[in-house]
Amino acid sequence: MSPSLIASKAAALVFLFPLNVLILLVISASLLRGRVGRRKAGMALLIVAMLSLGIAATPVVSTRLMRTIETEPAIPPARLQGIEGDPAKASAVLGGAEAIVVLSGGIALAQPEFGSDAAGSSTLERIRYGAYLHRKTGLPLLVTGGPAVKGMEPSARVMQRELTTLFDVPVRWVEPDATNTAENAQFSRDMLSREGVDNIVLVTSASHMRRARASFEKAGFQVLSAPTGFHLEEPATILRFIPKASALSQTDTVLHEWMGILWYRLLGAAD
Repeated sequence: MSPSLIASKAAALVFLFPLNVLILLVISASLLRGRVGRRKAGMALLIVAMLSLGIAATPVVSTRLMRTIETEPAIPPARLQGIEGDPAKASAVLGGAEAIVVLSGGIALAQPEFGSDAAGSSTLERIRYGAYLHRKTGLPLLVTGGPAVKGMEPSARVMQRELTTLFDVPVRWVEPDATNTAENAQFSRDMLSREGVDNIVLVTSASHMRRARASFEKAGFQVLSAPTGFHLEEPATILRFIPKASALSQTDTVLHEWMGILWYRLLGAAD
């Protein structure tokens, strides 16, 4: 991982939970030890930190926020009926698609039950849907994602292994070097352009699709979005208004994606 990438990720963490709240709490604690005027400011900052944490962890809030980034609709299952795993038929139905590209969402390192690295939860959702689309369409698969740390197994190799061994689905192309969404797009473009592939079905998490699609279109692909792992609204009970860790994680995902979208717009990068 390059020093610039490490710096950008570290800077992003400052604005994400829980570090953003911890920073506010540290500043608040230092102000509360000062004079009266500073103590008032410290108390106000403490209240802001507590409220922001509570609101961000409330399911009704996190779900509403998630809707701002999960804007790409799913491919209707009915659209895939009658294709019978025929790539030619699939291409005609799916706007000329020639391949399926599946993005990594991270891996779980050194899992003892497998004796190796394994797909993380987001990656597992994505390869599951990629396998489903391959079986429905017959279109070839490309998986993309580099190592989390230099010298470790690339995510794409883990994805390839699990697709072939767990889902019995072949992977035609493996792109093992990308470290962010922009590189996923550019390195996949470099690989597929040599095969004459310009039109793809793009598989990633619903919350990541908006940013991913922009990156792949910028790289020169024609993209059919195939999002998976949607966050649906919880049943209308009082529990939607009680803070919990899973809702805080969703809010954090939204903040991360919006930061990536803004970064893409400002500097032409994504992630």
